[in-house]
Amino acid sequence: MFWKTAKSSTMEEFNVNMEEIKAISPIAHEYLLKTKPRYWSMAFFCTLTTCDMVTNNLSVCFNSWIVEASMNKNPEDAVDMCYSKSVYMEAYSHLLRPMNGSLYWPHTELPDILPPKTRRMPGRPKKSKKKGAR
Repeated sequence: MFWKTAKSSTMEEFNVNMEEIKAISPIAHEYLLKTKPRYWSMAFFCTLTTCDMVTNNLSVCFNSWIVEASMNKNPEDAVDMCYSKSVYMEAYSHLLRPMNGSLYWPHTELPDILPPKTRRMPGRPKKSKKKGAR
């Protein structure tokens, strides 16, 4: 509902959307009116603006609120345990031994495993450029 109001392009549309917000939550309506709509609703922006300032400005404000809210928290609490050093060390504690080449693999009566057949990809084929022609 807020974004619908913020992206309102006319004052009439803005007023209709604000009335909808007021019907749902009068407290939110009062809170929004504390800040002048010219700072957050397109209905009050200059018509010469060439970018979507609502999204840009509100994203910056929202990000600053997130940073402000998370300043008192320990960042390690937000990281899952699977990214800890102890879990990493446990996962890679076993020695990985290299494999011998295919010459030393056991032989079977089964047919060899072959790569998939090549197929023509959809779309226009790319031009083959001659290397070193410059």
